Amino acid sequence: EAGTQTCRGPGRAGDPCHLTRPCGSGLSCEAGTQTCRAPGDVGDPCHATRPCGDNLRCVCGDSLRCGFSLGSSVCIPECNDGMSSKIEKMLENGGWEGERTYGEKWHNGVMPYEFHCGLADSEASSIALAIRELEDRTSLRFERYDSRRHANWVIFNNFDKGREIGNYFAQGTGRKIEAGWQSVNINDPFWMVVNEYNVIHEIMHALGWPHTQQRPDRDEYVKINWDNIAEEKKSQYYKLNVTAGEPGSDLWESVQKCKPYNYKSVMHYGGDDEIETLDPSKNELIGQRDVLSTQDIRELQAYFFGPHCDPASVPPSLSFDRAPAPGKVGEYCSLTRLCGSGLSCHLGVQKCYDFPRKEGQPCAAWYDCNAGLNCEAVSQVCETVPAEPTASPVPTTEAPLAPEP
Repeated sequence: EAGTQTCRGPGRAGDPCHLTRPCGSGLSCEAGTQTCRAPGDVGDPCHATRPCGDNLRCVCGDSLRCGFSLGSSVCIPECNDGMSSKIEKMLENGGWEGERTYGEKWHNGVMPYEFHCGLADSEASSIALAIRELEDRTSLRFERYDSRRHANWVIFNNFDKGREIGNYFAQGTGRKIEAGWQSVNINDPFWMVVNEYNVIHEIMHALGWPHTQQRPDRDEYVKINWDNIAEEKKSQYYKLNVTAGEPGSDLWESVQKCKPYNYKSVMHYGGDDEIETLDPSKNELIGQRDVLSTQDIRELQAYFFGPHCDPASVPPSLSFDRAPAPGKVGEYCSLTRLCGSGLSCHLGVQKCYDFPRKEGQPCAAWYDCNAGLNCEAVSQVCETVPAEPTASPVPTTEAPLAPEP
């Protein structure tokens, strides 16, 4: 080795390296730090002197900084082209396999996943950074989907499914009961950098987290200004119905009800217009998307790996012996909690709606119109189907048959 004039073996991971002390097999000497590094994993920084591992590629996640900072490019998984094409074809044919019943826990804290091939690099890199953050902060693990080992998996995508561009959403709370894929949508083409904590928010929905302001005890801590909330957004503020066993009830019973209210959670909404804290000094804490709060990390760890609430220190769980009351409009519904008279359960969002819709009411792919009505493509309103004109009888030109003799 130059400088020390000492015989050295090849550098191991974390050892210093340079021209006269190369790294060992499978390692690279990273420029700048002059340190031996293993190939980058999902969400790790990458560059010319630190390549990504197998089946990964190095992409620029921040076009404003690429070329100026070694940390601005990250390793992302190669997308699954076959699965992407299969799902796209299914959606084109009107199918949406992911719409099922949710609320199950991911086995052993492992979430299998795939990346859809339509993701932009900024979207894919933010998902990779979110995965890295969750793995670094907790014992959760994210594995590439393998049909031989996994029955359920998440597909990270930007399908958007008719919602406005720039929207993020997870398809359900927790793992779905039936085998198959479920969607976590990241669609934000107007920004060169997608916020990784917005992605974590959606991943936590898929892991089983409702919004913090939906906790059963939220009225002790926040005030919901219902008049300022758009009708289609009100379900994001409904309190968790533990009696009905809504997805998230198990999290509440086993972890959250013996922990303080989590003002700083990435799962909490913010904004004075829609929600405000009863303690004015806490108002600036809610709605942040900059970091996993300490309690977010503790809840994730406790839910999947323990310890759970001590039954002696919390109120007894609500009884599930009797059948839950039928759901009203906007309330939770499932295969085991039906909606009230004249309502139907939309299993994709697990809420009761009064559809088929009547004339003049809004409609969409999952809000069908009543018989005799059509969902007008532009206005998205149920309209009467125009009556088809009655065909006039065609006059005959044939001569009448002669009478038989």
